[in-house]
Amino acid sequence: MSSDTSQDSSPQGFGLRDYGIYQLPDGVEVVVCPISDGITPLFFLSDWDRYGETAVRTEEHSGAFLIYQIDESGRVVRLGQPTKWFSYDLLDTGRTITSLTNAE
Repeated sequence: MSSDTSQDSSPQGFGLRDYGIYQLPDGVEVVVCPISDGITPLFFLSDWDRYGETAVRTEEHSGAFLIYQIDESGRVVRLGQPTKWFSYDLLDTGRTITSLTNAE
């Protein structure tokens, strides 16, 4: 796995850590990425571990991997549709992505 338990104190939108690993209320783990164009992308940790950041975050593949995001109001959006969750509903696992290279 490409994570550890170190705390990254660099806060970004809504108090979430860049590259922090959070758990959605349904138990799915996601990686919080830096804000881009007013939204905070959330990527499945399983995709990140399997394919790596380059594959997951490239514009060419973003449609396949960007299922969740946090909009400017703090609401979690899934496939373009608002959910009942907000950024404060994400549970911080205390883990952070430590390697920003492709998973092997």
